[in-house]
Amino acid sequence: MKAKKRPPLDEQVLAQLEGNDDAIELYSRLTTDSGFLAGCEMANAVAVNRLGYNDHGYTHVRIVAANALNMLNILNSKKVVPTFMEEKHGDFLDAQAVVLLGALFHDIGNAIHREHHQELGIYVAGGIMDRLLPSFYSNAKLHKVKLAVLGCIFEHDESVRATSLEAGVVKVADGTDCENGRARIPYRMFGKTDIHAVSALAIKEVSISEGRKVPVQITIDMSNPSGLFQVDEVLGKKVTTSGIAHLVEVKPLISGRLFRETDITKL
Repeated sequence: MKAKKRPPLDEQVLAQLEGNDDAIELYSRLTTDSGFLAGCEMANAVAVNRLGYNDHGYTHVRIVAANALNMLNILNSKKVVPTFMEEKHGDFLDAQAVVLLGALFHDIGNAIHREHHQELGIYVAGGIMDRLLPSFYSNAKLHKVKLAVLGCIFEHDESVRATSLEAGVVKVADGTDCENGRARIPYRMFGKTDIHAVSALAIKEVSISEGRKVPVQITIDMSNPSGLFQVDEVLGKKVTTSGIAHLVEVKPLISGRLFRETDITKL
């Protein structure tokens, strides 16, 4: 299965926000905010340069934002109501803004340290939102949006169970950024060849679409079965604690064919 050329990341995010003028403007302001951009740069300095991990910076968080919004929009089309709406804190446009911000901020705590980064991210993101959100929200709505975003940040780690649909899609989307081009950073910089690196290098393409049995289908095309480790240990653990496992199906392929239909002895 040949990978289709995707639009630039900003276009992917904005396409998922079509019709939500406030969220589009919020995205524009955040992605030109010096504090946010510095946080993304420092997150990569710690994660990639110092610890030899994959990208956790500006490119990663926009991939997560595009994928999380895609899942949220698919769920909405299937009449699945976001938690922010269900609890009557706001409407669907507000839920989109929560997912957008949750995705963009989820890894910013790495700028301080990888350990407890989801907790550290609450501190960093909170300060940036205190500057930006008053231009878009006021009174109780401002505080509720901020708190919902902080929930997405804290709950994106696989060790924490997500309590909202918004946090769930951010968590699962985080696990979908595992294509081999992204995984080559520690391999090229440090010659990293452990099972995490080898498995990630086997992932050819990840795509998100409407499912047949459940609302969202995540298709992962691999070049060889080692990619299953990445699917199970990274994405699988996030799906398990996402609270939306019943709404998501992960479909593994090997070179475009269903894994169970592939004779791996011939690979």
